[in-house]
Amino acid sequence: MELPGESLFFLRIKPGEVETASKELRKHPKVSRAETLLGPYDIVAPVNVRNTEELRNLASEMEAKPFCEGCSIIPSISTWTREPAVTRALSAWSLIHATDSKGVAEALKAIENINAVYETTGDFNVIANMAVEELGALHDTLVGQIQKIKGVRRTETLASLERSK
Repeated sequence: MELPGESLFFLRIKPGEVETASKELRKHPKVSRAETLLGPYDIVAPVNVRNTEELRNLASEMEAKPFCEGCSIIPSISTWTREPAVTRALSAWSLIHATDSKGVAEALKAIENINAVYETTGDFNVIANMAVEELGALHDTLVGQIQKIKGVRRTETLASLERSK
């Protein structure tokens, strides 16, 4: 099956190995970037693969790395990215459970702090990457805008430990 855009890997990394894992992932030709996270996952890595077979092979490759304790692979049905991307001090990933994923994805594109929107399948069917200047702006974007979009049922947000790009 063909994949239309970037897919996402959320990885759990062995303690003490996050920096090594990030450096190695950034060198991989199919990984567009690797961001260290706070939360149940240690790194998010958007990946560029053409189809589900390539995605499966890349997942097997990641799982075999000595630093990897596990990963969640999230194939993207569609991907939108803001050009040029907003660069701010903080970056975060919001995993969204929506009753109307298309409508929520469209509404997210109108929010100034959103850099990317991924429509996916599963428990979280929309994922948004956002960039803000400070924690208050993250709160305002998440609680004041994202959670008020019609069709958003639940959000889980993971803050990035890296400057937004």
